[in-house]
Amino acid sequence: MADQKEDWLNRMTATLAVDPEDLIEIAAMFFEGIEERLDNIAEAGHSGDIETMTRLAHGLKGDAANIGFTDISKIARDLEHQGRARAVVNFDEQIDALRAATMTTRESLEF
Repeated sequence: MADQKEDWLNRMTATLAVDPEDLIEIAAMFFEGIEERLDNIAEAGHSGDIETMTRLAHGLKGDAANIGFTDISKIARDLEHQGRARAVVNFDEQIDALRAATMTTRESLEF
């Protein structure tokens, strides 16, 4: 697992031109609020508020992509695109996939 964190740190510090300590702090802040963000996306989707679900998925997509969390970003992107098309399918499975990707990313990077 330490190798994954080191690889991520090397890749993203080079890409973003930031110190590793700053990147770790940014990632920690991302994970600090992630459960609430996922709950808000799920709540909006379950209540039929597709516009809010789409906006929240868009924000998560960008935030995850900016710090190299591609698995999270891809799932959030799919939700966003489906929301924009008003054609959301398998919503619960996608929320579960987002939660799983978040847990896997968090654990692999030791946050």
